Amino acid sequence: MPARYRRVVIKVSGESLAADSRFGIDAGLAGRICDNLAAICRMGIEVALVVGGGNFWRGRGEGDIGRVTSDNIGMLATAMNGLYLRDMMESRGIKARLQSAVAMEPMAGLHDARKVVGWLGSGEIVIFVCGLNLPYLSTDTTAAQRAVEIGADVILMGKSVDAVYDVDPNMHTNAVKYDRITYGEIMAKKIGIIDMASAAICNENGIEMILYDAGEPRNMIDAVLGEVSGTVISPG
Repeated sequence: MPARYRRVVIKVSGESLAADSRFGIDAGLAGRICDNLAAICRMGIEVALVVGGGNFWRGRGEGDIGRVTSDNIGMLATAMNGLYLRDMMESRGIKARLQSAVAMEPMAGLHDARKVVGWLGSGEIVIFVCGLNLPYLSTDTTAAQRAVEIGADVILMGKSVDAVYDVDPNMHTNAVKYDRITYGEIMAKKIGIIDMASAAICNENGIEMILYDAGEPRNMIDAVLGEVSGTVISPG
């Protein structure tokens, strides 16, 4: 089956790398994720990856640590995941570039959208780390911003739930699942599955998002083939 998209931004959360341990990196699960990323690259699809850091840090300013410092620590946590995934991808024969919003050469290059587009066109995977180097913004917003910058067709958003619901399905047994929903509806109903900044950026720039269960790595391949098991979020 042919792929539906030419260039995609894929969001991989830190939690999805940790599996049941909820901390660190589960090598087996990370390997399966990278196997599927490599398979997507070999379809001829240009792949940019935004990685979270929640498997190492989910602080929110408790105790004597302020929110800005806490978010900065979280940005550094994404770099650890990015370094790991870069080597995992290269071990599978896919050349990978690490682009950071924070200067940290030689471990990662400082983000340059024009260079990224060129690398993607040559078949390399680009991994974005350190968010946007701005506190108070999540990696959901990073995915939206980077997708706009590089002209991505879609964002594939892995989450800890399998779709968008009107309320948290882990807390409400009568939660209603959406197969399709618009960013406008998400913002109007204040559905917290993605942050409002990312919803606004995607809505204003006409970028579709497919949200699916990150716990099943195969879902990202199904999404690029048009076999959506989660929710399609569209502008309008």
